[in-house]
Amino acid sequence: MTRRICLVTAGPGWGKTTALAAWARAREHSGNPVIWLGRPADTRELLGPLAARLPAPPRPGPDAAAVCAALDAALREDLVVVLDDADEVPGPVADVLAAVCRLAPPRLRLVLACRREPPLPLGRLRGQGRVADVDARELAFRRGEETGLIEALLGPDGLELAPAVHYATGGWPAAVRLMVDGLRRVPRDRLPAELERQILPGGRLAAYVADEVLAAEPPGNVELLRHLTAFRQADDHLCRALGFSSAAGALADLARRGLVRRADGGETWAPAAPIRAVLEHHDPLPPAQRVIQHRRAAAYFGSRAQHARALAHLLAADDHAGVAALLIEHGTRLVDAGEIDAVLATAALPPRFLDDPRIQQVLGHARQIRGQWADALDCFARAAGDHDELEPALAWRTALVPQSRGYLGEALKIYQRARVQEGEQDAETALLWAWRAAAHRATGDRAACREHVTQALALADRCGDASARCAAYTALASLAAAEGDRAAADAYGLAALEAGAAGGSVLHRAWAHTERALNLLAYGMTRAAAEEADVALDLCVMSGHRALRAFALTVRGCARRASGRPDEGVTDLRAACAMFEELGSRYVAWPLCGLADVHRVRGELLAARTAYEHALALTEASGEVIGLTWALAGLARVRAADDHVAARGLADRAVAVGDGLLAVQALLARGWVSLGGGDVPEAVADAERAAALARERRDLPGHAEALLLRAMCEPAAGTAEQAALLWEGIDDPVGAAHAALAAARAAGPRGRGRARLAEEALRRYGVRLDNRAAGPLASSAAPVPELAVQVLGAFAVTLRGRPVPTSAWRSRKARDLLKILVARRGRPVTRERLMELLWPCEEPGRAARRLSVLLSTLRSVLESESGAEPVAGDGSAVWLDLTLARVDLEDFLSAAAEAVAADDAGRDDALDALLAAAEACTGPFLEGDPGQEWADAIAEEVRAAHMTVLRRLAVRLRDRGDVDGSVRYALRLLEHDPYDEETHLWLVGTLREALRRGEARRRYEIYARLMGEIGVDPAPWPGRRP
Repeated sequence: MTRRICLVTAGPGWGKTTALAAWARAREHSGNPVIWLGRPADTRELLGPLAARLPAPPRPGPDAAAVCAALDAALREDLVVVLDDADEVPGPVADVLAAVCRLAPPRLRLVLACRREPPLPLGRLRGQGRVADVDARELAFRRGEETGLIEALLGPDGLELAPAVHYATGGWPAAVRLMVDGLRRVPRDRLPAELERQILPGGRLAAYVADEVLAAEPPGNVELLRHLTAFRQADDHLCRALGFSSAAGALADLARRGLVRRADGGETWAPAAPIRAVLEHHDPLPPAQRVIQHRRAAAYFGSRAQHARALAHLLAADDHAGVAALLIEHGTRLVDAGEIDAVLATAALPPRFLDDPRIQQVLGHARQIRGQWADALDCFARAAGDHDELEPALAWRTALVPQSRGYLGEALKIYQRARVQEGEQDAETALLWAWRAAAHRATGDRAACREHVTQALALADRCGDASARCAAYTALASLAAAEGDRAAADAYGLAALEAGAAGGSVLHRAWAHTERALNLLAYGMTRAAAEEADVALDLCVMSGHRALRAFALTVRGCARRASGRPDEGVTDLRAACAMFEELGSRYVAWPLCGLADVHRVRGELLAARTAYEHALALTEASGEVIGLTWALAGLARVRAADDHVAARGLADRAVAVGDGLLAVQALLARGWVSLGGGDVPEAVADAERAAALARERRDLPGHAEALLLRAMCEPAAGTAEQAALLWEGIDDPVGAAHAALAAARAAGPRGRGRARLAEEALRRYGVRLDNRAAGPLASSAAPVPELAVQVLGAFAVTLRGRPVPTSAWRSRKARDLLKILVARRGRPVTRERLMELLWPCEEPGRAARRLSVLLSTLRSVLESESGAEPVAGDGSAVWLDLTLARVDLEDFLSAAAEAVAADDAGRDDALDALLAAAEACTGPFLEGDPGQEWADAIAEEVRAAHMTVLRRLAVRLRDRGDVDGSVRYALRLLEHDPYDEETHLWLVGTLREALRRGEARRRYEIYARLMGEIGVDPAPWPGRRP
């Protein structure tokens, strides 16, 4: 205790006396003297105990001055005096106590406990720094501090109630004790219901608050608390507007005593939770008075241009006419400011108050932002009435519905209905031109885009509106990017941000930041793109714009993936997919392409192809060129693994689209496809065109990949190394590892050490080294066997390095026969068994003839140059000669067995062996094929082996401190089995021990939810592992 006086102020039940008694005992136990006084009835009871501490008490009787002077001379150590109920001492005692406070010597410490400010003149002493104030805020239980009391009274089962208890009591100690004590004999399954009943009429807590707290308060304070309860929260100024002229002082006093608190740490006050509950149920503000006060509050907020809060109070007052008037005058500003909830709350008003077209336009725009497309169009139709022509403000808002959904033709038709007067000077017309320009840019019509965006900027400059200038510059930045002019795109993008910051609407600021993030991503500035997308996401959350939020998530997801954070990127991309799908938007093609890129780079080609093809179908329907180029280029790379002709056609289409934003990626896709097909001159030409365009745009990742493609076409000293350096400079570890591996492989035996390092780096990021998609891995791969069969993931067969086309098989049954032989792993299969599997209902003689024809077809397809036949047989059985065919199933199971053995033996190469085995499994057995009985056993064997490898990898990486790698493989385990309880708990424990407490808690919540889906009680929060 460092100050002369400590004033402990709190209402009843805050534990003042209990806390001070414990503190006093502790001091006395350590040899420090304490005098405890109750409520002195006269001055003798106050000064007598002090005088008793003196060697010779003053005569004829003690007075404050004499006692203090004598104590100053006598005390050699601090003497603490605790006075309980100091606010209730009689007047004469209060006068003497005031004198003692004023004259107390340095070693005399006074602790005054009271329910309200005591009748003492402490102002000057406070100004001199002699008074320390402790109030209910310091005495309250902090969140989680109730657990000890709850566990002591209810046992461990009651701990789950701790958050609800804290919410209901606000940490008020007596309230916590009363509430928990009332639950002691309640069955566990009834605890939540009983807890809620405690605050209802008749409950113990409600009775305590009403009788012990509110009954002792002055009527003015109770009335103030009743208003705070009705309004949920209010600041000093609003309280004065409601008629409480002395609100500031009263609220400060109530706060010291724990009856009110700061709401969310801000400037407004809210009643303590038990006070609120009691007044809501027992003594609420009368309805008529509530209406009057809400109207006063609406007028107060309206006079301060806080229209959202004014609108809320008008709604609470059922002032429908007032709501309509406010929407007409300020509705557009409310939507522009992101106050969507406030606007949509008015939609339930009686229709006659919402009939005004201006209100319908406001409601329609709010619903459009929220993605409530049908309701938005209904509002816009009501606003338009019978008119075919639309005012500019209504036209662009209506067109944004189909435009956001990817129905660009419909959007352009709506723009054509706009009625624009000659010499129009308003901001709404400028916004019309800007959004129309954006629609034309999306379809690839750059001439129309330029025409309209030029009009938009000229008009925006004339009218000086910040939102109009922000939108016009954003559209110009998008056009410049489409034309490949990075300097202009940068300049216009920054101008858009500057205009938005000067007062633009939240919608247009979010659009500007999203467009800027997209352009930065295209130039390879992934870190800056992610940061810009974060700003856009914050604005989207503020405005509630769901479509723009999905765009921003897509960009951030791609930026995270490109900068070596694939798991975070996938999370964003999946969230964007879900959001676009829920909105019914064709723009789901964008995050689909982002996810397909992840699968393609990892070598998961069936999943990549599925996503690209879905995206391609959507973008072909919409005519949107960014998604179209993206899907075509990505699909071309994937199809190169099984159909070179189809891949080349897709790549040619991607280049022909001609959108500047993705032109480099389209050229690179065609270059890699050409190189994989043996057309080196075409690959060189595309590499040089891509490099020149990338240099012009300062597209560093594009330039790096073009250098790598050129190096692999015609190896030149240092070219691949230059590409690696460029990728490292832009924080793209996956690209750098690709280039390093290509350079190491080109160096032959001398590069084996560097190749192993690069391979390990790629494995860490989940990249499979046998990736057959067009790109550096496929082009630098080691010589392939004459016959290779892939059954992990999508089924594929390559002969002398070229995919066997579907047309060559002449029969699906021929492929099925090969799959069966592969599943038997080189063991003979009787002809009778093959006939049963292939033609279960066929007559034996006919089936035997068909099998002979099928074997002949299969042997002709797989015929080797040496004449050896991989499909062997005798008169009774058939088998696949594994010495003449390389089967990925055999490679994986062999690698998995070797890796497990190395791990069991604790060998130094165990981690590398496990990584290699994980990479060798490119998917489930015959993924995408309909289930067959003969495939079940081997499919389960593959799955079990893969999960064993992943589980051991997760443990190995954790034990060597690589938490990120460990988490990555644990998450892959959960992709196989989302309900794997052991892995969930292991992952939570690993994250917790790595001090990633937030991630650990999120993973535990996911685990608990999944267990609930299958009716399993989740395990408790995991403890520390041994």
